[in-house]
Amino acid sequence: MFLRHFYLCQILNGYVWFSLVLVTITLIGCGRDSGPQFGTVTGTVTLDGEPLPYAKIEFQPEGKRSSAGITDAKGKYELGYSFSRSGAITGPHSVWIVMAPANEIDRPEGAVIEIPKVKLPKKYNEQTELAADVKKGKNTINFDLTLK
Repeated sequence: MFLRHFYLCQILNGYVWFSLVLVTITLIGCGRDSGPQFGTVTGTVTLDGEPLPYAKIEFQPEGKRSSAGITDAKGKYELGYSFSRSGAITGPHSVWIVMAPANEIDRPEGAVIEIPKVKLPKKYNEQTELAADVKKGKNTINFDLTLK
């Protein structure tokens, strides 16, 4: 009986130590700042002083994954990095703005949305001159575009 109790205590003691080591390693790993830094990015896109609805905006950092968003009916956007993460990687970005394809616009079921028939100049997309610097935390970055 004593011997069985002794072995049971040894087994439980091993589980307790293993659990403590596992929790310690996990907590040490959680304290690190690993991976890229992010900032949330929102703003408004206007064209000749008027809000530009349903434009796709993409922030492209050099050599890293881009973030994108689509302006709403009032020209406001919020960038998303992935399905589970909003914002963009911190640092300098080239910015592309094009009119969003109809299949990318999030609209309520059955809603009819009139998409402006605007071809933006290449200086906003294919030969972009737009740039932005994303900082850690909240960023408000507006773009005032012109057709000229």
